[in-house]
Amino acid sequence: MQTIRRNIAYTLVGVWGTSIILILFLMIFKLLDLTEGQEILKTFSSVTSGFVGMVLGFYFTRSDNENVKSGENSGSAREDDEGNHS
Repeated sequence: MQTIRRNIAYTLVGVWGTSIILILFLMIFKLLDLTEGQEILKTFSSVTSGFVGMVLGFYFTRSDNENVKSGENSGSAREDDEGNHS
């Protein structure tokens, strides 16, 4: 099940990133008008960023919780830094 989640996350983020790069590529090589390209990027980002954020948030939160359960405390270095201000 974890492999399926990881593959879905990679696919979603990959398609999202590839789409953004494609739009930027078209704008750079003047195959798409800059004003139209900006509007497409704004619309595409506003519609898809929620889905991508949700997938990334779920995936990395899940990964972080598993590290804590296995004994790796990700906040220990930060806590040490905060306590040693002399």
